[in-house]
Amino acid sequence: AVALNQLSMADHNDIRQTFMYRLSEEDQLHMFPNVVLLSGHQDQYVPYHSARVEYPVDEKAPKRGSESWDGVLKEMVVNIMEKMKPEQ
Repeated sequence: AVALNQLSMADHNDIRQTFMYRLSEEDQLHMFPNVVLLSGHQDQYVPYHSARVEYPVDEKAPKRGSESWDGVLKEMVVNIMEKMKPEQ
Protein backbone atom coordinates (compact mmCIF):
# COMPACT_ATOMS: atom_id res chain seq x y z
CA ALA A 1 0.00 0.00 0.00
CA VAL A 2 2.84 2.40 0.79
CA ALA A 3 4.54 1.79 -2.57
CA LEU A 4 1.35 2.49 -4.55
CA ASN A 5 0.79 5.61 -2.48
CA GLN A 6 4.32 6.77 -3.34
CA LEU A 7 4.05 5.83 -7.03
CA SER A 8 0.80 7.76 -7.35
CA MET A 9 2.48 10.74 -5.65
CA ALA A 10 -0.17 10.77 -2.93
CA ASP A 11 2.28 10.46 -0.05
CA HIS A 12 2.57 14.20 0.65
CA ASN A 13 0.35 17.25 0.22
CA ASP A 14 3.18 19.19 -1.44
CA ILE A 15 3.89 17.57 -4.82
CA ARG A 16 7.56 18.53 -4.65
CA GLN A 17 7.89 16.69 -1.32
CA THR A 18 6.57 13.37 -2.62
CA PHE A 19 8.90 10.39 -2.77
CA MET A 20 8.77 10.23 -6.58
CA TYR A 21 9.57 13.91 -7.05
CA ARG A 22 12.48 13.72 -4.60
CA LEU A 23 13.68 10.57 -6.35
CA SER A 24 13.67 12.44 -9.67
CA GLU A 25 16.10 14.91 -8.11
CA GLU A 26 18.57 12.18 -7.16
CA ASP A 27 21.65 11.82 -9.32
CA GLN A 28 21.88 8.02 -9.60
CA LEU A 29 20.22 6.68 -12.77
CA HIS A 30 22.96 7.96 -15.07
CA MET A 31 25.46 5.77 -13.22
CA PHE A 32 24.09 2.64 -14.93
CA PRO A 33 25.92 1.82 -18.18
CA ASN A 34 22.61 1.00 -19.92
CA VAL A 35 19.08 2.11 -19.19
CA VAL A 36 16.09 0.64 -21.02
CA LEU A 37 12.67 2.22 -20.62
CA LEU A 38 9.69 0.08 -21.63
CA SER A 39 6.01 0.81 -21.63
CA GLY A 40 2.78 -0.77 -22.74
CA HIS A 41 -0.70 0.56 -23.41
CA GLN A 42 -2.12 -2.36 -21.42
CA ASP A 43 -0.34 -1.34 -18.20
CA GLN A 44 -2.96 -0.67 -15.54
CA TYR A 45 -0.64 1.10 -13.07
CA VAL A 46 1.77 3.32 -14.97
CA PRO A 47 0.73 5.62 -17.83
CA TYR A 48 2.40 4.90 -21.17
CA HIS A 49 4.38 8.16 -21.23
CA SER A 50 5.41 7.91 -17.60
CA ALA A 51 7.15 4.54 -17.99
CA ARG A 52 9.32 6.11 -20.68
CA VAL A 53 9.99 9.30 -18.66
CA GLU A 54 8.27 11.49 -21.24
CA TYR A 55 5.91 14.40 -20.82
CA PRO A 56 2.31 13.55 -21.85
CA VAL A 57 1.86 15.72 -24.95
CA ASP A 58 -1.53 14.28 -25.86
CA GLU A 59 -3.05 14.53 -22.40
CA LYS A 60 -3.70 17.29 -19.96
CA ALA A 61 -1.71 17.05 -16.79
CA PRO A 62 -3.78 16.08 -13.76
CA LYS A 63 -4.60 18.69 -11.16
CA ARG A 64 -4.03 18.28 -7.49
CA GLY A 65 -6.05 20.77 -5.56
CA SER A 66 -5.39 24.16 -7.07
CA GLU A 67 -1.93 23.27 -8.38
CA SER A 68 -1.54 21.81 -11.83
CA TRP A 69 0.97 19.00 -12.15
CA ASP A 70 1.91 20.38 -15.57
CA GLY A 71 5.03 22.19 -14.42
CA VAL A 72 5.89 19.53 -11.87
CA LEU A 73 5.80 16.72 -14.45
CA LYS A 74 8.03 18.73 -16.77
CA GLU A 75 10.45 19.35 -13.91
CA MET A 76 10.58 15.64 -13.13
CA VAL A 77 11.27 14.69 -16.74
CA VAL A 78 14.06 17.26 -16.92
CA ASN A 79 15.43 16.18 -13.53
CA ILE A 80 15.76 12.59 -14.74
CA MET A 81 16.65 12.96 -18.41
CA GLU A 82 19.12 15.85 -18.27
CA LYS A 83 21.62 13.58 -16.51
CA MET A 84 21.29 10.76 -19.05
CA LYS A 85 23.44 10.35 -22.13
CA PRO A 86 21.79 9.26 -25.41
CA GLU A 87 24.12 6.27 -25.72
CA GLN A 88 22.83 4.85 -22.42
